[in-house]
Amino acid sequence: MKDGLPITTLARTLVDLASLLDEAALDHAVQEADVLGKLRVEAVDAAMARAPGARGLPRLRAALVRRRPVDGPLRDVFERRFHGFLRDRDYPPSRHNVPFDLGRGVWATVDVVFEEAWLAIELDGGSHLTPAKYAADRRRDRRLMSVHRLPVSRVTWFELTEEPDALDEDLKAQLASRNR
Repeated sequence: MKDGLPITTLARTLVDLASLLDEAALDHAVQEADVLGKLRVEAVDAAMARAPGARGLPRLRAALVRRRPVDGPLRDVFERRFHGFLRDRDYPPSRHNVPFDLGRGVWATVDVVFEEAWLAIELDGGSHLTPAKYAADRRRDRRLMSVHRLPVSRVTWFELTEEPDALDEDLKAQLASRNR
């Protein structure tokens, strides 16, 4: 209760919406919850278990399955949005936030790795744009290449949000060239 009004959790709201919305609208609701960082699949699973006879549960389960294929944690809005970009544009499986030993006691966590193509993607938000961070990122890219033969492609928030078609074309070309 809040101010005398009953309140439901997001998970329960999605269960309720499953009986009211068509597949596309329900998928959009689940996607929005995910993009906003509010979706907790385990909580929705528990809410569905508490409402086994609710209408629309198969559609909700299908919408959740489309949100789950993440290997590794997603740490922020940029990573969640990029994961959605990869999923929505049918990219091959990838791993997220993968640790790599760079030698000399130094470790790096790579945002996205396409293991089959052996290509890394780094998401460069605001903190990556300072001169010191920019230089450190390039040093790390060189270490990933020299130690693991792992090339790095960098993606900015602007590219993801304002130029997604160009980004898609570039990344798919890179993946295709690596899979030869």
